[in-house]
Amino acid sequence: MNQDIVSKKSVVLVRGNPDDHNPDPIQHFINQNQIEVLGEWFYDWRPGDGDWAFRRYEDRLAFTKGVEREVNCIIVEPNFFFSIGQTSRFQQRLIMQMMEKLNMPLVSITGTFDSLSYQHSTPDDDQLFEVVVDYEKLRNQLSKLRRKTQNQPKRNCGSEGSG
Repeated sequence: MNQDIVSKKSVVLVRGNPDDHNPDPIQHFINQNQIEVLGEWFYDWRPGDGDWAFRRYEDRLAFTKGVEREVNCIIVEPNFFFSIGQTSRFQQRLIMQMMEKLNMPLVSITGTFDSLSYQHSTPDDDQLFEVVVDYEKLRNQLSKLRRKTQNQPKRNCGSEGSG
């Protein structure tokens, strides 16, 4: 058991269609670590919704609901990045660091994320700089979204509420 996540509050974000997804591995992880999941699971299965985590609609919805519900983390599967084409370990690490700084770390049920260890070409300085600029833009957008969400009055989420 990972003591850092035991008894935490969380939302769950899954890549894939809910009709085709086997929830058992995530549910086992949740039960094993006594995690309280607040609300319904978020399923991201929109093709063509971008290849950066948290620029995607369902990612932002899960993040916003997580802020509203004051969760400690977002539970994901190891394919969280890889399944949308974000295979660069460098990009993945930037996103993970950003989520840590936003106090909502990504927690993989296996403790690791799928990535490409060796890429066919090494990015040059301009490509790396572009990735960092994209990361900074995303970090600023999520910070603003978090502040906006935190500043809204709390409301009860009835049966019509999503997530």
